[in-house]
Amino acid sequence: MRSAIRVTLIVLSSFGLFACGGAKIAATKEAAAQALFYSSKGASGAPGGVFSMLRQAATVTVDTTVSCPNGGQVTVKLDVNSVGQSANIAYDIAYSGCAYDSHNTLNGTMHVVMNVVSSGGSVALELTMTGRVDFSGEISDHVEANITETVSATQLSQTSGSVSLSLNGTIATSSGTYTYTNETVNITAGGVTPAAS
Repeated sequence: MRSAIRVTLIVLSSFGLFACGGAKIAATKEAAAQALFYSSKGASGAPGGVFSMLRQAATVTVDTTVSCPNGGQVTVKLDVNSVGQSANIAYDIAYSGCAYDSHNTLNGTMHVVMNVVSSGGSVALELTMTGRVDFSGEISDHVEANITETVSATQLSQTSGSVSLSLNGTIATSSGTYTYTNETVNITAGGVTPAAS
C-alpha cells in the first residue's frame, strides 16, 4: 500500500511540474529588459503595432483592435486628450492572447506615452511605460514596468539581432525588481531569455 501511495505521489508531483507551463524569465537585468522590449511590440511598426495601425487608418479612431500575426489580438486605445501641441502620444496597449511568434502569448495592458526624440539626424522613440503583461507558452512569467525606454525608431520593430536600449525606472518579473538609472542595456531582439532549468 505504501508503495502505491509513493508511486501516486511521484506521478502527481511530476505531473504538477510539467503542467505548470513554461520557464521563468532569466534573473538578469538584460533578460528583464529583453522581456520589456518584447512586450512593447504593440508600439512598433510590426503587424499589430501602433505605427502599423496608424499607417492603415485614414483617420485615427479612439480604439483600434487588430489581429496579432500568430493569433489573439492587440487593442490600442488612444488618449485623445493628451494629443495636443506636443509630440507626445499617450495610449494603452491591451494584449488578449496576442502571439507575435509561435512561442509565447501575451495578455495584459501597458500604458505608454511616446515622445519622438530627434538628435543629429537620428530619430529615437522615448516610451514611458507603466503596466503589466503576462507571458504564457515557452515563458510563463510577467513583466511589470514603471520605466522609460528609449530606442532607435528603426530598432523598435527589429525581430532579431542586437538592440540598444536606454532605460530609466523599474522592471519587475517573478525573479525580482530591477532598477535602471539612465542605463544602456544591449539585448537580442526576437524573444525572451528563459531562466536556466
